[in-house]
Amino acid sequence: MTVVVLFAFLIPLSSSLGAPDSVSAAQLIVQIENLRNDSGNVEVFLFRENNAKSFPKKTDNASRHLTVQPTHGKAEAVFDRLEPGVYAVSVNHDENSNGKLDTNWLGMPKEGVGSSNNPKIHFGPPSFEQAQMKVKRGTTTTTIKMVYL
Repeated sequence: MTVVVLFAFLIPLSSSLGAPDSVSAAQLIVQIENLRNDSGNVEVFLFRENNAKSFPKKTDNASRHLTVQPTHGKAEAVFDRLEPGVYAVSVNHDENSNGKLDTNWLGMPKEGVGSSNNPKIHFGPPSFEQAQMKVKRGTTTTTIKMVYL
């Protein structure tokens, strides 16, 4: 009897330790537009506020990463079971599927790039502050327009 009571107590406790439960979880849908072709992959990186200094270049530090296929100049990535909070999204169109963002000798991207809020690109990538967005419980959708320099 004691084992059954202990087991019954541990099941709800263990389910609250992992990812957010479906009641408090958030979903982020990232719609990517203006892809110049359907070649390669679209790499989508999600950065949380606690790793803002890594945005957008240090993709290994992203909170989450998805690779999606372009279709008819568009792509979509869905991040499920997120904790509500402040995030920023960075997107690269890896046209040649080599797993990296190709740049010229000046360091300017040869492939498409984009970020949440679609900030203007001047002399370098946007800051986390320019691309940040609040993701609330339920579903949040953002649209990113790819830029080819």
